[in-house]
Amino acid sequence: MEYYFNKIVKGNFNDILQVVKISLKKEDFELFYEIDMQEKVRLKLGSICPGFVVLGACNMDFLYNILDMKG
Repeated sequence: MEYYFNKIVKGNFNDILQVVKISLKKEDFELFYEIDMQEKVRLKLGSICPGFVVLGACNMDFLYNILDMKG
């Protein structure tokens, strides 16, 4: 079972990142974390990699319903 989804899109990286964040918010997802992997790789390894960001998001209503079912 997969717990994520991904999609490759073309365009300006920062513009697309903002559109994704706005879209998540419109669908009632809360952004828990944002990891700038390009920066992490640069700091840890001194290497340059293509820009990509890991976003951790959750729909809180859905999470609450799942937790409530187990209680």
